[in-house]
Amino acid sequence: MSSNSGESSSKIPKTKSANQTNRDVDIAVKLALLILLLTILSRFFAIVNAGERGVLMHLYLAV
Repeated sequence: MSSNSGESSSKIPKTKSANQTNRDVDIAVKLALLILLLTILSRFFAIVNAGERGVLMHLYLAV
């Protein structure tokens, strides 16, 4: 009987622990925020080709 229980226990799929799942979610959220931040920051830059003029605009905030 002991050989049967050893075989059946190795066939049981292992599940992730709650800590590992929380870590996975934390990494996914941080990655999504990083991608969002890079997307927003990339909107501030543009390529000005030869023969074109670029306009530099300043944003002044009234305090």
